[in-house]
Amino acid sequence: SDLADISRIESGHFYMDPVRVTVQKIIEAVQDNTILQINDRSHTLTVEVEPDLPELFVDYYRLLQALTNLVSNAYKYTPDGGKILLRVGRDGDRMRFTVRDTGIGLSPRQIANLGRKFWRAEDEYTRNQPGTGLGFAITTSLVRLMGSEIEIESTVGEGSSFSFTVAIANDTND
Repeated sequence: SDLADISRIESGHFYMDPVRVTVQKIIEAVQDNTILQINDRSHTLTVEVEPDLPELFVDYYRLLQALTNLVSNAYKYTPDGGKILLRVGRDGDRMRFTVRDTGIGLSPRQIANLGRKFWRAEDEYTRNQPGTGLGFAITTSLVRLMGSEIEIESTVGEGSSFSFTVAIANDTND
């Protein structure tokens, strides 16, 4: 599935299908996709959603794919018993999603390599986690197709934060 997605993205045959969707629907689906693994690792997931948020105008499945990947990276790269925060709030005329963890963190060199196909950090902790090195590359591409960039803040040994924005629905969106 990841190989097919990256191939379609790179060939220009990848299309977004934006629809109106509520933040709550996205958050519930992300939780459904990740809660078993989060619980297996004894992590605490906290969700913070600003009240009274408008609907989004995005490709529901691709936003879900991007957020699920970021949350799954948070639980994979956070030692057992860590904390994961999923925050959603307005950012001007867009909606900001942030995933923060208390994981192993990333060095500036590792951050520079994130998003390269098949790249994975070479430390022992990372190498012991499942993955192909494609998920973040796909997520980066999906976020770009949604008109944003992933912003990364990280400190080795303390954790990381990944955020991006998506469009808010307006009267012209069907």
